[in-house]
Amino acid sequence: MIGLVGLSGYAQKYDLQVITEIDLGHPLGQLRAVPVSFGKNRPKGIAAMYSEDAEIDPYIGMFFFPKHTLKIIVFDEKGKIIWKRDLGQGVVPGVWFSPLFAFDLDQNGQDELWIINNKDQEHPLDFRKYVLEKLDPETGETIGQWPWPQPEQPQSMSHTYRHFIMGAYVKGEPVLITAQGTYGAMAIQGWNKDMSSRWQHNIPTDTKGSAGSHVTPIVDINQDGIDDLLWGERCIELDKGTQLFCADEEIWEGHSDIIQPILDWKNQKWYFFTCRETHDKLGPRVVLYDDKGNRKWGDLD
Repeated sequence: MIGLVGLSGYAQKYDLQVITEIDLGHPLGQLRAVPVSFGKNRPKGIAAMYSEDAEIDPYIGMFFFPKHTLKIIVFDEKGKIIWKRDLGQGVVPGVWFSPLFAFDLDQNGQDELWIINNKDQEHPLDFRKYVLEKLDPETGETIGQWPWPQPEQPQSMSHTYRHFIMGAYVKGEPVLITAQGTYGAMAIQGWNKDMSSRWQHNIPTDTKGSAGSHVTPIVDINQDGIDDLLWGERCIELDKGTQLFCADEEIWEGHSDIIQPILDWKNQKWYFFTCRETHDKLGPRVVLYDDKGNRKWGDLD
């Protein structure tokens, strides 16, 4: 069952109400959803990726063989189902194996849906056959496929199957962002609206500074009209894919679960907060940085 919830009320008094429900006919183990625009003056939609299996993580202590497939459903804000699609046995049901992202890259006024699919339905872990796939938001049909950048090898299973799809704007121009990795070797790519390569940014395993994060916020942190990616404690501008800074580069090489931008509304200045998972004696566990990566405070050894 999928439910849309509305929020109304003032101050500390809120009234959560169900707007609509969709019965998928079976229990849900995992679900993630994104809003979809079908174009100007048209009802909004929602795309959801789901499975009866619980979220499958590539770490060997959490991975299990799925009993069910990963599916996509698109419905409008009133709960009318527009289409469904089953991705088959070749796609592992899990956010790190196949993310879902809605983004109008070609600037036709309508969001496309971006996923990672597998051209080899019999071998779900064969990343050599993975493709970045572009779906029509109104029909679910494939309207483009491009080879997914292969992760560096050899790496552990947990390091290999960490995939991201994001979007950004450079002076109003859309740029699609793809990435691989979190803990070891990492790579990030920028794509133009015609799907030509705009840039590539590689972070080898022995690079000084932080690892990646499960949270990858995009924000124009220096307010120059070019969006920036907070990749762990690294800040990468998304016009040319160059690193602006790496906070605590000399003392921190671990992994932070949370990277959270924070706007000081009064002074119109960005900060970002991190919460570190990796056990490391060289730095505090929670830290706040300014928009240039300077530490403002840190706590919890």
